[in-house]
Amino acid sequence: MRCCYCRCLVTGGLILLTLFSELPAWGQSSPEPPGYVPGTPVWVPLIDACMAGGGGRNDCIESLPPHLYADFLAWEQGRAAERRALSQLPRTPWFPAPAELPEIYLFPLTVPDLPADIANLLTASGCLIPAIYNGQPNVVVGEFAAAGQKDIAVICSADGISHIEIFWGGEASCPDLDNESPDWGLLYKEPEWEYVWALGVADSADINRYYEDYPEECPTDDLTPLDHDALEDIIVEKGSRNLYCHEGRWLTLCGAD
Repeated sequence: MRCCYCRCLVTGGLILLTLFSELPAWGQSSPEPPGYVPGTPVWVPLIDACMAGGGGRNDCIESLPPHLYADFLAWEQGRAAERRALSQLPRTPWFPAPAELPEIYLFPLTVPDLPADIANLLTASGCLIPAIYNGQPNVVVGEFAAAGQKDIAVICSADGISHIEIFWGGEASCPDLDNESPDWGLLYKEPEWEYVWALGVADSADINRYYEDYPEECPTDDLTPLDHDALEDIIVEKGSRNLYCHEGRWLTLCGAD
């Protein structure tokens, strides 16, 4: 029995060595593993192959190369954090069923183009990122504090409460926004569940156009000179306002009606 187990482990090890030899260099993008759905982590087929050769799951996990083993542990910890965050969302008749939540709330580590350090910070704070009606994550990049400085704004939902988080890309910044809102008031079912709070980026041309279109509600005398982007705070199909960071404080400028 022991010899059979040893042969199985050797077979599994040979399969792993073959698979490892086909992996791209660390830091390069990996091709999609054949036979697996897009987005499958690269370690999944390696563990499967090892287990098909007779290895135990834990032994196969521990046999991963060090960089993949570290990625696997981080992924598992992140998924556990996601499950905890989803379990803490409210359960009311006006809230989606548990099976529908992953379609609405995105796990930060799975959001494309979100830098890993920011995704890790959001995960550690229990944040999920709501997707707007077209399935896009509520993540925008703009020059929100100064021209040439790239900043990232995210809607974070934690414990059923949403708020805006901004990650400044340089020294220019403004205070945290005081704009918490309960998720039950941001979700509508018509016929599918939709999250209606969204973020956008408005440049000076966009903002000036709003003031030209609505001169009575938006007198140009109140408009400060614009030299960078504003963060557009949107309620889908209702309207928006533009939050402009100016000399260390937020100004509220006109948006869409």
